[in-house]
Amino acid sequence: MKDKKKEIIEIHIDEKSLYYGITNDYSKGQTSTISTPLNQAKDPRKWKNDILSLSQCRCKYKGKIPNGLLHKCLFKSKALETSVSDLFVFDNLYVDGKKLDCKYQFCIYFKQENSEYTNNGKINTHKGRIKLHYQKSMYYKDNKFNIDNKKVLEAIFIQNGGFAYMVRNFEYNKVNNSLNFVTSIVGPGGMPLSAVFSRKKGIGKKYAHFDYNPETIDYLISISQANYTGEDAIVSIKKANVTREKNGKLGEQIIADYLKKELLDMEDFYHVSKEHALSPYDMEYTLNDIKYYVEVKATQSDKINFYLSPGEMKFMEENKETYILYMVTNVRDSKPNIKKFTYKDILKLKSKPTSARFSI
Repeated sequence: MKDKKKEIIEIHIDEKSLYYGITNDYSKGQTSTISTPLNQAKDPRKWKNDILSLSQCRCKYKGKIPNGLLHKCLFKSKALETSVSDLFVFDNLYVDGKKLDCKYQFCIYFKQENSEYTNNGKINTHKGRIKLHYQKSMYYKDNKFNIDNKKVLEAIFIQNGGFAYMVRNFEYNKVNNSLNFVTSIVGPGGMPLSAVFSRKKGIGKKYAHFDYNPETIDYLISISQANYTGEDAIVSIKKANVTREKNGKLGEQIIADYLKKELLDMEDFYHVSKEHALSPYDMEYTLNDIKYYVEVKATQSDKINFYLSPGEMKFMEENKETYILYMVTNVRDSKPNIKKFTYKDILKLKSKPTSARFSI
């Protein structure tokens, strides 16, 4: 396994700070912060010195920052005196280890607060604070620069098949001077922001709690299980769906434990569905610099029979080479059975439509 620490600087950014393909359905008070504090704590040992070390790397822009670009960086600063200490512009871009097809540059920079007072005359308690900024609206072009952060984020959206995503962190490669966006899919493009992030401010988790509603989930239920008429049928369907949800969570935990035990070289494991219930896959991990996506299906029986939603099907088609489905049968037994399916394996299985949609 490669020693990534020698080649890579991991830039972990704040939650709720960089995402794309999500519709803001909050009336007010919910915008991405597009920045991450680097020396917020009073204890220097808690500073993000790995990110601050970018100042010593060749990705730092060495020339004088053009006034137009400097103005873009300092726009909307609350403090009276702020400065851009370091500017980084990348044109060698990757997404989850894959080269990004994009002609635009992505710009990030350090901004420091220097003033004793804020614009409203109060003592500036954040004097000396440095933040890493990566604003979506950053746009600047001249004979040296072709910066358009929004176009880069849009290119990522297109490359990943049109799914809504969040950027969990960046990775700067010191060898090839590239910037890699480490992303996670959170659901279909255009999904509401309220299903992803809460309006909570400050420290701590900011993911929204997704309330599971069995009546909104399209599960296949055989006619032998319910009569489909009357109150008994509705109760039966709800009960069956809740059971499936419990089996699904149990199956996911079984596979998470299985992967951690079997894949000793696995890196960056992330149980996506624990945080984002609408994601079209359940887990992700990196192995030999390749990112894999894992879907988990589970059942109490010993029969292999599972359902893929249209969103799950689309995501599988977009990631054929790195998509893995694990089927857990006898999920509630002391020794459940695990079977692995690749995209090609799934195509060989028998399938039939479970519903049809009609419209005028």
